[in-house]
Amino acid sequence: MDFLQYTAGIDDEGRRLDRVLRIFLKNSPMSKIYKYIRTGTIRVNGEKTDCNYRVKKNDEIRIPKVTDSIEGEKTQDAKAFIEIEDVFRNSFVRIINKPYGISVHGDERSLDVIVKSQFLPDEKSLSFNPGPLHRIDRHTTGLVVFSQNHKGALVFSELLRKHAVKKEYLAILCGKLKEKMLFEDMISTDWDSDQAPSLGKNGFHKVRITKQDGKKARTVVTPLSHGTYENLNVTLALVEIDTGRKHQIRCQCSSHGFPLLGDTAYGGKNPQSIDGHFMLHSWRMTFPSDNSIGLPESVTANIPEKLLFFIKNHLSQDEISNYNIISV
Repeated sequence: MDFLQYTAGIDDEGRRLDRVLRIFLKNSPMSKIYKYIRTGTIRVNGEKTDCNYRVKKNDEIRIPKVTDSIEGEKTQDAKAFIEIEDVFRNSFVRIINKPYGISVHGDERSLDVIVKSQFLPDEKSLSFNPGPLHRIDRHTTGLVVFSQNHKGALVFSELLRKHAVKKEYLAILCGKLKEKMLFEDMISTDWDSDQAPSLGKNGFHKVRITKQDGKKARTVVTPLSHGTYENLNVTLALVEIDTGRKHQIRCQCSSHGFPLLGDTAYGGKNPQSIDGHFMLHSWRMTFPSDNSIGLPESVTANIPEKLLFFIKNHLSQDEISNYNIISV
């Protein structure tokens, strides 16, 4: 029998052998993995061990070549996928400028699948897979952060939990927003027992503003420029969120009278030329200067061409020139 040799990385440290192998050999039935461990076909540092063995960094794990390894999946060519733009990348996190129309997670062509296919860790890890540390909607563009190792995932998630990451979006709103506004609401994904959940255009469950149940959502909206589009008043706004609730920006802006242009699920006007393509861009993130995973002070995602064209052709250039958003 031919064998393959793998070296455990720091992200495998302390995990049970069977759990490491369950992740690494995800195409193999657990019964086969247990049998190989029990019979000594799978060995650690040349020795027979058991399923409860706690893996250490630099352990040499021998696996029979006939086992369905996922090494190929970790390093497969991703040319079949759409190209993605890195905004920042180190050994802890990868920050991507997500294009329009791609989900972060959930289908075979999601951003999550693309990132996993391109993942090459600095230190070989059998059990660690990168994953998104937050999400934005399929039709929202801009910054999405993925973990590159276990520490990156833990530290960034803690920064989010403490609301230490400042997140700013650019949005095209229906109506003429004249002054900076603060929206503080309770958002719920639940609906009354006698009421069926409200569905969006593509069958997703919408969220709603509620007075009692739900989670607090805080959003600050600042108008940057005004204009008209097909006889509709529109506003380019800078949207800052302190919380990260599902559909927070879409729901709150709509509830306060300024839905996103094209966002028909939340009451936005839908000119034929927009065709449901609402414009919401995760533009900038700012991080604490004393973070332990090498994040810069801030990162900014290039504005997609469609939004950039809209800004330059349908909004007041005199107004927007007062802000360091784009070169016009």
